[in-house]
Amino acid sequence: MRYVVAYLTAVFVHAQSCGYLYVAPTGTATAAGTPSDPLSLPAAVAQAAAGPVKHLRLAIGDYPLTAPLSLEDNLILEGGFDLSGPVPVKRNGGITRLRRLSGTPEANPCRLVAVQAIGKSGFELHDLYIEVENASYTAD
Repeated sequence: MRYVVAYLTAVFVHAQSCGYLYVAPTGTATAAGTPSDPLSLPAAVAQAAAGPVKHLRLAIGDYPLTAPLSLEDNLILEGGFDLSGPVPVKRNGGITRLRRLSGTPEANPCRLVAVQAIGKSGFELHDLYIEVENASYTAD
């Protein structure tokens, strides 16, 4: 009986990851995208663009952006997840912040863009704070 319970628990935890890519501020480009091995945000967006999984679950924390985050068709970004336990937990009190840094503004006209979805449709953003620093601009 003990082995059956352990097996069912393992299957349940694995099934929780199916259909989602997990992302963390400390995630890496070579990670598996699971709760215990989360991807970086740019790597997760690229992987979602190339594959069937379009739902990204972002861990609580700050995600600094040095360039606009380009969304894909039907991509879902959902923040507020605590990945510290054995199973991801949605924490409504936790903040998932996408913060566009001011060091590399776009030109013509000079601007800072945090998230862009040019010509894209069906995307969703849930439980995210999106902040843009003040751009420093010097006329040519």
